[in-house]
Amino acid sequence: MKFFRKNQVIFGKIFWVDLGSFEGCRIGKVRPCLIIRRDRNTVTVIPITKDNGRIFENEFSIGKIANLKYSSKLKISHIQTVDVSKLNEEIGELPESLKSAIRRLGALVLFGTSI
Repeated sequence: MKFFRKNQVIFGKIFWVDLGSFEGCRIGKVRPCLIIRRDRNTVTVIPITKDNGRIFENEFSIGKIANLKYSSKLKISHIQTVDVSKLNEEIGELPESLKSAIRRLGALVLFGTSI
């Protein structure tokens, strides 16, 4: 079992995460994910996928950042909470400007208001 210190897994970091197998419309496989929340034994993540040039209303473009191989986007509608044991290698971290945008987006999605 991998062990991560609590301060290692924080909002804005990007890790390779094992999301398991595809099930229905749920995204699966090992893929990069943005950490948006850490609880004791779980993390809430937004899966990241390659930006193919089309951005849908449930996606947020983040470009080519944090050691990602391609220009990428967040799959907002596929937010998942997974056990911390599903985390693999850390890839990098979002720049502060994108962290602020994600916080505002999260407030809008969750509460219908911006912060």
